Amino acid sequence: MKTPTRKYKPSVIKDLREKNNLSVREFAAKIGSHRNMVIEWEHEHVRPSLATMEKIMAAFNVDESIFFSG
Repeated sequence: MKTPTRKYKPSVIKDLREKNNLSVREFAAKIGSHRNMVIEWEHEHVRPSLATMEKIMAAFNVDESIFFSG
């Protein structure tokens, strides 16, 4: 039996930021990151680390399912 694969959803950072009416700078400050990293995530150059995902989950009261599809 195969384990279902979960695929990272690159749009999640921008969607979450816009849903909360935050600028890139405000989003970064809320999770203790840098503005440039948020831009990198939104432009799909890199993915946030697990530690960063955990900070996002805590700051916005969401669970890990928002990051993945499938």
